[in-house]
Amino acid sequence: MMRDGDECITKQKFVIQCKSMQICLVTGNVVSTQKVQQYYQLKLMLVQPVDLDSRFIGDPFVAIDSVDSGPGDQVLVCTEGGSANIVLGTDKAPIASVIVGVIDSIDLCERSEEGKGKS
Repeated sequence: MMRDGDECITKQKFVIQCKSMQICLVTGNVVSTQKVQQYYQLKLMLVQPVDLDSRFIGDPFVAIDSVDSGPGDQVLVCTEGGSANIVLGTDKAPIASVIVGVIDSIDLCERSEEGKGKS
């Protein structure tokens, strides 16, 4: 259950607050035979950001896979380069996004009429 103080986070507010972490759907593999040295032995995936109702939002982008995800998986993607480098244990590699988790489920609390959270 996600909470903002004593009140539940609305879907819209959640998406706005989490710009450096995005929920995405893996839509394909990216094959590259020629790449910079830091990318050798890394799996590249094409991901599409989705909202909390699994509708596509924004533009698809490439992310490095650190969790062995595959097409059709809903994943959590870190889209901040410094954090992506930390996740992969690299230093100053040209990395903008990395898949950091495969999402099994997302549980949101319901909102009551008074605006208070209700599980």
